[in-house]
Amino acid sequence: MKMNKNKNKKGFLLIEVIMGLFLLGIIVVNCFPLLNIAIDNINIVKRKVNIVFVAESIMEKIKFYDYDFLDGESIFDMELKELVDIFNNSDSVIVKLPIDEENRAYEYFCTIYKNDINDKLWKISIHISPKVDKKNVKDVILQSIIPKP
Repeated sequence: MKMNKNKNKKGFLLIEVIMGLFLLGIIVVNCFPLLNIAIDNINIVKRKVNIVFVAESIMEKIKFYDYDFLDGESIFDMELKELVDIFNNSDSVIVKLPIDEENRAYEYFCTIYKNDINDKLWKISIHISPKVDKKNVKDVILQSIIPKP
């Protein structure tokens, strides 16, 4: 009796499975550096967006300050009312925040430059820089001409 040898051959051979796992391993190992770079880029963008948010929120607080509104609003460790009073008392001012530069509660240094354009307008320039020098994160400079509050 003659048996058909091809009839009992089902599935993969062990060598085929090992080769498949080997090739899959090579592909996965080559993808890890790409994933690491992608995660680093996401963290850099997150830090940059956070710095821009801080600068824009400072500008908005100054721009929409209202003397009739309740106090308590602050920029870093300075009351907003005190900052606006400093701006009103002179034509050109440079304010560095936080006042206590060793305070670890803040991640950034802020320098606000204010110049009078005329009786009703200020030119405000806000410079935000990280306290710790992070890779690929530079200072943010935001400038605007705003009406006096």
